[in-house]
Amino acid sequence: MTALLLGMGARLCAVEPDLDVWRELATRMPSDVPLCCGRILDGWVEAAPFDRICLTEILRAPPDALLPQLSEGGRMVYWLFDGEGIGLWLDVLFPGDLVRERLAFVGLEGGPKKLEALLRA
Repeated sequence: MTALLLGMGARLCAVEPDLDVWRELATRMPSDVPLCCGRILDGWVEAAPFDRICLTEILRAPPDALLPQLSEGGRMVYWLFDGEGIGLWLDVLFPGDLVRERLAFVGLEGGPKKLEALLRA
């Protein structure tokens, strides 16, 4: 996804919690892509505000702690455990208002047990 976004002209920064993966990314990423080693759900306060936040892990609850890191009109997209599957959600932050919308839902064969395994990974 990073390569695609860079190819489209996006300015990126990335948060990676695993130090070994972070080191590997640091050797492969372009030098103008800042990397932070930290918890993904903490975001990167020092680099905020962001106009877009894209989380790449499946969550159990909306990542509300990241909302203060969005700029006005900013958008955040994330996957959320949703009963028998996962939902793709979009949050848009307007002055004094948050619009939260489920864009898609994907059910998985094996139901909740299979999802629990994904969430623990």
